[in-house]
Amino acid sequence: MLSTTGPRGATLARDSFGIATGGIRLAAVAVPTAVNASPNSPGFFCSIFGNYEPFSPAVLDALYPTHGSYVSKVNHVTDQNVRDGYLLPADAKTIKREAAHSRIGK
Repeated sequence: MLSTTGPRGATLARDSFGIATGGIRLAAVAVPTAVNASPNSPGFFCSIFGNYEPFSPAVLDALYPTHGSYVSKVNHVTDQNVRDGYLLPADAKTIKREAAHSRIGK
């Protein structure tokens, strides 16, 4: 577990990929295919918008050896978010459809 200091001096716990832990974990965060990082460097636009770094094919293959493993993880997290009241069923359907049509694990 890593930690970094956020823009207001708060310490942010991060996983081995540098993704902040805690809070509401939607599928895009709990079943990552990339790192969305902020703040990422000095400079006005970078500190506001952050950056997006897709995982390499080797990392994706290690995390999700099959397409079904990726889709199953997304569906599990998404269903839990609906039960917890963080997502509407219609939004969950969209997330699941996008995972099913993704190239992850193929």
